[in-house]
Amino acid sequence: MIKTKDEFFQQLRAQPTDVKKQEFLENSLKENLIPEVRIATLSSIAEFYIKKGWFGIAAKHYCDAGDLASIFKEKMDLYFKGALMHLNARNYIEAENNFKKVIILSANQDKEKIKEKISKLYKEHAESFEKTNQYSKAISAFSKVLLLNLPKDELNSIYDKLAVLYDKIGQPRDANRMRNQKLK
Repeated sequence: MIKTKDEFFQQLRAQPTDVKKQEFLENSLKENLIPEVRIATLSSIAEFYIKKGWFGIAAKHYCDAGDLASIFKEKMDLYFKGALMHLNARNYIEAENNFKKVIILSANQDKEKIKEKISKLYKEHAESFEKTNQYSKAISAFSKVLLLNLPKDELNSIYDKLAVLYDKIGQPRDANRMRNQKLK
């Protein structure tokens, strides 16, 4: 049984292959670990899954680790990583739920900075779809940005992007609806 975080990382580094590391991590989760070691295990397995491109599973492990954390800063960081992985997995509802947890846990003076950072992440995510001509996915992501409390000029640029995207997928009614929203 693993008793300390250092012991856990020492045993993890001792594993010769990725398959053995994954097996070690999954078996470690089955043990009765102290919270500090369980958080390290969940975070490590999440990082392992990120390398494989399994963002949804990685998100779940980060969020589970966030539930166990007792320090606000650590809890915020883990929920933020989980939300980011949910975003990468295009699970927008879970991403939004975890971003809300991060905002709630943050200090009052940091809330606006965090909201700006979240907004930027959604925009980057949407723009990456736009660049790869995945217009429907870009529309879905930009629509999530509209739900954030953004300044009017930023909202207007999102409405413009959405109008162009709707035109590109052959939905002029929706494009006109976005232009009309901008005018309101």
